Amino acid sequence: MIPPSCLEAAFSFLSAAVVNTQFKNLLLDDPELALENGYLGESFQLTNEERALLVSIRVDTLTELAKQLSGALV
Repeated sequence: MIPPSCLEAAFSFLSAAVVNTQFKNLLLDDPELALENGYLGESFQLTNEERALLVSIRVDTLTELAKQLSGALV
């Protein structure tokens, strides 16, 4: 089972990417920096394993990121 905290964090950074083009571009280009910086002063609560998973995903669009992330979390 996927921990609720992981789903909450995924929802948070994907939501931030949907509403903010600058954050979306950073998330796609440099996910490690995007996660480190957070969004609007809020950090994303991810375990080291979850962070490593997200950083390892390399895609060109937010849709592809969501698909890859969804597949990895199931």
